[in-house]
Order: sequence, then structure tokens, then C-alpha cells
Amino acid sequence: MRPNVLAGLVLSLAAFPALAAQAAPAPFAPMDVFALQWAENPVLSPDGRQLIYQRRFFDPMKDVRRSNLWRVDAASGAAQ
Repeated sequence: MRPNVLAGLVLSLAAFPALAAQAAPAPFAPMDVFALQWAENPVLSPDGRQLIYQRRFFDPMKDVRRSNLWRVDAASGAAQ
């Protein structure tokens, strides 16, 4: 084996225990659903300058799904 290949193999094996010791990400918990937000029903204005969409989310206090209308400028991407 060439010295560079051998050195790379030794370094990668030395790093393996550190990688294995990293904590796995926490699983998705039931309350995590209330942090979700998503866009639905996008509609482009007739002149093509604005986009309107529904921002959907969950209300944890009432346990219902809610939505707001958002407007986005097509040129700048600024949302209102």
C-alpha cells in the first residue's frame, strides 16, 4: 500500500468512533406537528407581478388547521 492511502485509511478509522458517538436526531414527536407550516393553492395575478397563496398551519390551542393568505411580489420575492 502506498503511504498516502495507508495514512488516509488510518485517519478515517480513527475518526469512525467520533462519528458513531454523535447523537442521532430526535424522532418526530406528536407535538412537532404544530410547528409545521406549508403553502397551498398558489395563484399568479393576471399581470404576473404577484403571487397569492395560502399559508397553512396548526393552532395548538384549539387543535385545528388554520390558514392565512400571503402575497408575494414576483420580482423581489418579498412576502406580505
